[in-house]
Amino acid sequence: MRIILDLQGAQGENYFRGIGRYALSLANAIRANAPPGYEILAGLNRSISSNMDDIRQTLSAEFDHQDIVTWSTPAHDRSRFGNSADRMSAAQVLQDAAIAGFHPDLVHQSSLMEGFHDNAVSHLRPRFGPFLRSATFFDAIPAIYPETYLTDAVFAEFYRSRMKIYQELDLVLAISRSAGQEAIDFASVAPERLVNIMAASDSVFSRSASAGQSDRSVLKQLGVPARYVMYAGGYDRRKNIHTLIRAFARMKKSVRSDWCLVLAGKIPPNIRDELSRFALSVGLASSRVRFLEYVTDEQMAALYRGCGLFVLPSHHEGFGLPALEAMSCGTPVLAADSPGLRELVVESEAMFDPDDHEALSEKIELALTDAEFRKMLCDNGETQAARYSWERSAKLALDAFSAARQHAMGGQVHKIRRVAILMTAFESDASATRNMRKLISELAAGFAVDVVAPDPDLSLIGLGELPASVRKVRLQDFEQDGERYQWIAASLASTEPCAWITRRLIDQPLVLIAHSGDVDDLYAACELPHCLSKNIRLQGLGWNSLTAFGELTGDDALEDWTALMVVMSGLSPAILPLGLTAERAAKLSELKLDRWEFVADGSYVDWINKTEARCLPKIGLNAQAAALETLTFTAPDARLQQDIAASMSSNVPIRKARRQLLVDVSHLAVIDAKSGIQRVVRAILGYLMSDFGDQFDIRPVAARGDRGYHYANEFAARFLGVDINVEDRPVDVCPGDIFLGLDLTSDVAHLHEDWFNHIRKLGAKVVFVIYDLLPNLSPQYFPDTVVEAADRWLRLVLRSADQAVCISRTVAAELKDWSSHVEVTRDIPLQIDSWPLGADIEASKPSSEDMEGGEEILAKLSQRPSVLMVGTIEPRKGHDQALAAFTELWKRGTDVNLVIIGKAGWNVDELLARLRTMASNEPRLIWCDNASDAFLQKVYAASGGVLVASRGEGFGLPIIEARAHGKPVLARDLPVFREVANDTASFFSAITGEKLANAILEWMVQWPTLNVEASFEATTWKASAAALLRKINV
Repeated sequence: MRIILDLQGAQGENYFRGIGRYALSLANAIRANAPPGYEILAGLNRSISSNMDDIRQTLSAEFDHQDIVTWSTPAHDRSRFGNSADRMSAAQVLQDAAIAGFHPDLVHQSSLMEGFHDNAVSHLRPRFGPFLRSATFFDAIPAIYPETYLTDAVFAEFYRSRMKIYQELDLVLAISRSAGQEAIDFASVAPERLVNIMAASDSVFSRSASAGQSDRSVLKQLGVPARYVMYAGGYDRRKNIHTLIRAFARMKKSVRSDWCLVLAGKIPPNIRDELSRFALSVGLASSRVRFLEYVTDEQMAALYRGCGLFVLPSHHEGFGLPALEAMSCGTPVLAADSPGLRELVVESEAMFDPDDHEALSEKIELALTDAEFRKMLCDNGETQAARYSWERSAKLALDAFSAARQHAMGGQVHKIRRVAILMTAFESDASATRNMRKLISELAAGFAVDVVAPDPDLSLIGLGELPASVRKVRLQDFEQDGERYQWIAASLASTEPCAWITRRLIDQPLVLIAHSGDVDDLYAACELPHCLSKNIRLQGLGWNSLTAFGELTGDDALEDWTALMVVMSGLSPAILPLGLTAERAAKLSELKLDRWEFVADGSYVDWINKTEARCLPKIGLNAQAAALETLTFTAPDARLQQDIAASMSSNVPIRKARRQLLVDVSHLAVIDAKSGIQRVVRAILGYLMSDFGDQFDIRPVAARGDRGYHYANEFAARFLGVDINVEDRPVDVCPGDIFLGLDLTSDVAHLHEDWFNHIRKLGAKVVFVIYDLLPNLSPQYFPDTVVEAADRWLRLVLRSADQAVCISRTVAAELKDWSSHVEVTRDIPLQIDSWPLGADIEASKPSSEDMEGGEEILAKLSQRPSVLMVGTIEPRKGHDQALAAFTELWKRGTDVNLVIIGKAGWNVDELLARLRTMASNEPRLIWCDNASDAFLQKVYAASGGVLVASRGEGFGLPIIEARAHGKPVLARDLPVFREVANDTASFFSAITGEKLANAILEWMVQWPTLNVEASFEATTWKASAAALLRKINV
């Protein structure tokens, strides 16, 4: 049973209120307690952008990224568009279509009262697909007190229309008996469709003997005095705050002087000012009334545990969650004798008349001064709190969902295991006929199979005798039969375009069957962007949807065979080529291309089982097409039509069988500069693709100017050594996917910030690898353009990433410190982690081309001891000091080579001139700026030791590589080098060439005594890739 929990009731301002907290807590509990056979998805509206990160963070306790589905609707908030009937209607239609596209069995809405002031859409109809509807009912307070809440005619009409929706629902979940009775009395809900599932407090609200010190720190941070009486909640009139303030002011001065009144909860400034004036008018000094704005759950729990008394004076509550939270924390609680609270608190002595401030004052004073009365309040709170738990509420909700479904299906839950094979007349293709006969026979062993054709007796005669259980169905009967199938397979081996396929397949789980071993042309056709045109133009089904790559204009276009494949490819979550050789299937499988499952002839059963296990995600374009037909407008509105097109396009992401890991190779895909960073990219990508394809669909991607990210398919083919012509195309992102910024793209990433934000809203995770902060922390070593780009890129990471994974603990600490001084607005803190790099060059897809003059260099290294420096020649790398040191050594008669492997960087013209001059005059100075990785390994092996003189690094890869080759290391004394070397290197702090020369001599003398291999175990790139995946897949 697939259930979508529509959580728009927790988005926007409700996130800070009890409704939002209730919705999210119940959602997590339902997910945690769902029995086998239940698929629980959380749903969010991307048009309500605020708090989405906070909500995802809250849901992450139980929901994976891919289990949070999202949709978009045209904006319709009244502050921008007034009371726009067209926009509201369009939002409702498109939400109906989007949700129908997920094919739920039941949709539960967390609240029906949203959408008046924001972009929430609370009216849901199953007009594009059958599903049951359920909603939470909190209270009927506006209907009970219309003179207070329904004075605005427009809002009154909105509210009453929402109350009528409850009559249409299949199920209503009330948060209390009181709320349930109000649903019957004021919303005309039939009692048999009503279930009381109650509420609960989260686990953070509990007694905690060990929280004393931390609670005191929280209270000090909030500026709360040592002794206080507390209220928490909203500030509308029914909350009765004036009575509480008057009652607190009326206490005896000898009692009141020791206490302060703390009011916690988000409060509008005008109401705060009015309450402050009222407190002064009844004799309470401003220092005796403290207002606290929104606080976290952890802070609220500390407030509950620290207060002397909690008071909830409301005239009316649907449940009274703050009172339950306070009781769960062991706090004495007084509550008004009013609907909702009476059911929760039970004990009459713990209640008071909400209109009698004198009686309330006496009870507060008694609770603060009488130990026996206070103990009674605490005991009552403990007893009542034990009655409620989210586990209990969730199980009641799940039982209600199941009962509603069984009732709707006549008491029986019907599971279909029927598949349809759609075929037209074959040409005389014996191979295709043989493959189809084999596939149908294997399917018949596990499914009820219908083979569909325009005239089965004629069209299917070439298939020969089929299993007795297989039904032959006429196309006309198939189209009229409303039966749903587990999935449908459509054969493309036909003699004519079959436009009729699209009329039935648009809303069904679909597998395309190709009959050619050479699938390149078919793949290229299917990779084209998908188009759909009706009353308005809708192009594409992904982020790049509004980019014009081509268009279908009307039904006639479907008669074109290529166009048919394009459309059908967009509908198909999997494509099964039949008749491939094992060798061909293996080569194609290495590419891990979208939607394709390349299987050799004879292994169809495995494919079938795997495909059924992942439930062939349903696409739901039929609902989108029907939505276009449904839309009507009172007046032309080009902006609204654009918004509709954008929403519909982004509402149909292709849900893939596996989550994608989108690995950014933007620079490596263009050119391999053989830098340290690109060595990392090659190594990590290689092992991700070869060893972890069972966990993710590993896809290299690359930025294309300002045109978004594309699959780097051409690069992938080169990288894997596969000879296949596959063009790059825009990336399709689905919930649960991870974007990994592995390549350093500080020069282009800012062009795609909107794309990063968009995919995060879709439910993907954005992770960047941070190699260093050197341009930010040591700008003197870099050109201004590099410093500006680095600063811009890091700020983008702070704004738009979910996680930053640094290549060392030192860089992670630097990033945390740097970010603490940067003003960036985000809902939840950036997660900052680190992971170890590998050292085995041979495993990093090394460049292996021969290098001219290489043998001559190696011969020189064999003549005398050699010291190796590896890295780009930049001002910070310390080459200037190293040259000075070795000049001094050579003057002293020390016979040693200095070998420098690295390309020229920036701001080094003077140094390069000096280097070239010295190299021409001193044969013991060897500079190689075009070394391949294979040659570098030979140089490592031939060298006596490695000098790492850099004044700043993010990691220090040469240290790891040197130790992996068993070579001693002399490194500048930097924190990151201490971390990387782990006490297996020698260090220097010299700042002059002469002193560095002394350090080198002393170090070289120790070479024979350094047992390097015994003291160091390098991390392999395979282990590094696994560690990175563990860090980001959380």
